[in-house]
Amino acid sequence: MKSSMVAVSSSLELTKKSFLADILRKAAERLGHKQLWRIANQLERLSSPVSADAVRDALRDISIFLSDEDYAHMCEAYATGAAHGQQGARMIDTPALIHSLSTAPLIPRRKYAVDLVIRKLDPSGTGTVSYSSLSEHYDVLRHPEVRNGARSESDVVDAFFDNFAIDGSPMEQLTVAEMRMYCIGVSMLIKEDTDFELWCTRAFCLDRPKLEQGKGVSEVTGSHTYSRQSRLLGEERQHPLYTTTNGEYGKESTSADYSLPKYGLPQQFTRNLKGCTGGATSMNM
Repeated sequence: MKSSMVAVSSSLELTKKSFLADILRKAAERLGHKQLWRIANQLERLSSPVSADAVRDALRDISIFLSDEDYAHMCEAYATGAAHGQQGARMIDTPALIHSLSTAPLIPRRKYAVDLVIRKLDPSGTGTVSYSSLSEHYDVLRHPEVRNGARSESDVVDAFFDNFAIDGSPMEQLTVAEMRMYCIGVSMLIKEDTDFELWCTRAFCLDRPKLEQGKGVSEVTGSHTYSRQSRLLGEERQHPLYTTTNGEYGKESTSADYSLPKYGLPQQFTRNLKGCTGGATSMNM
């Protein structure tokens, strides 16, 4: 089964509420896939219920502009107090909107994987994910670029936490909705469901306890990958194989005395051999 940003439309709710997919698509284009959590960050600052114009302005602040048609559909889908008249119909239930944005884009298979991640990061169900919890459970030793030696462990960790910074200032903690939105952004980048499940499993150690960093990548990756890492990072560059030129290599390592044997032939028995040219041969018969 395949699903990503396009296959996100396989969600029934997202099919009925196309403006949700439009919000996610615009956020991915203008903020980046790994910054989708900022949608939840903006909306959670609002009280509930809140005016639809306030919701629209909050999205505009992060460069997400709703068309009039999508705006009307959002008001219709998440209106509160519609029974009290037109004024009530312009109020938006922000928790319901946030819940749809953080769950509707995922098919059940991916949603279950994200639920396991949230359960790992917030086992008590407090609704928040602290940085200490992220640091404790986020594992870089099985990151592809760490395994092949292209990047160091600390570089990958720093890049991960940089995703949760606004104007260079890191967030002290994330809400569960923000963490779900981050996972949705990653899901949009991964085409295969199996690959997304693997990312959730390896990134947050759903299958085993986290290994300590600094023990050496070779303990996890094996000798073959570690040798590839050595070539990429420049380790073992002082080996003679790298420092000796082609012309010099092997001259001294295979030295031997090639003096003629005492009773041997002078090894010149072919010197006076006449070359046969012309005439019929197997090549021109």
